Amino acid sequence: MLKRIESLIITTENYQQALEFFKEKLGLDLPAQSDDMARFEIAGFPIFIARSEEGLGSFISIETDDIESDFAKFKERGVEFYEQINTLKGGDRASFFKGPGNTEFMLYQPAVE
Repeated sequence: MLKRIESLIITTENYQQALEFFKEKLGLDLPAQSDDMARFEIAGFPIFIARSEEGLGSFISIETDDIESDFAKFKERGVEFYEQINTLKGGDRASFFKGPGNTEFMLYQPAVE
């Protein structure tokens, strides 16, 4: 079952420029940062900036508590997934799919703690 919009993720080739835009121009707090990813927040809602060699893009992460069930249900309804469900670092699971226009989504299930 879908739970919430988990985050917005923006990928970019120019990571430093993106960090400066969100920090300096928009004045957002930067609670977490690594060499490849930074997390900003607006009223507690996370916006991730991720370094990508494939260029600029963005996608909306939707959290689910049953990724396999939602994946199957969405496929049956005609949703176009780019890939099968993958296990990410730390055990999180995800799959990316195409939305209307140029919108992209990530179906995301956090690892069980």
